[in-house]
Amino acid sequence: MYVEIIDDNIELTRHLKKSFIKKWFWVTVYNSRNDFLKTSNFSADFFLMDINLWDWNWLDLIEHLRIVKKIDSPVIVMSGQTVTGTKKDSFIIWADDFLEKPFTFGELEERMNDILSHVTSRTKIECGCEDKPLFSCLSENEKIKIFNKSST
Repeated sequence: MYVEIIDDNIELTRHLKKSFIKKWFWVTVYNSRNDFLKTSNFSADFFLMDINLWDWNWLDLIEHLRIVKKIDSPVIVMSGQTVTGTKKDSFIIWADDFLEKPFTFGELEERMNDILSHVTSRTKIECGCEDKPLFSCLSENEKIKIFNKSST
C-alpha cells in the first residue's frame, strides 16, 4: 500500500514513515504545499494530512484532492487542535476521519483498518488472509492486490 503524508512536523513524519516501512508500506512525505504539488503523482492509496500546514489551507488541500484531481483514496486529517467545528468541516469536504495529536501508530493503524473495512464504491484492498486484520497481512509480507471495485 502506498501512503502520502502531508505534514510540516518533521519529527512526526519521520516517525510515521519508519513505522509504515516496518509494515511493508511505501511512503512519501511532503512537508509543504509546494513539495506536494510539485512532486506528488496523486496515486496514493491513503493520504494523511495535518490541518495546520504553514503554506496552505487544509480545506483547500482536500478540495484539490477530491474535486480537482478526482482522488477518492481515503484521507485522515490530523491535528493537535480539539475543535469540533474543525472535525465537522473536514467531513463535509470528504475527509474520512479526524485524528487528534498526539496519537500512537497503533491508533492510526486501527483507524485505517476501520476505514478500509467500510470502503464500498471506493478503492478497496484485497489480501489473501480474510481472517486476519489487513495490517497483519502486510507485516507478514504477504502480497496485496489493489483494485478499484468499479473495474471488477
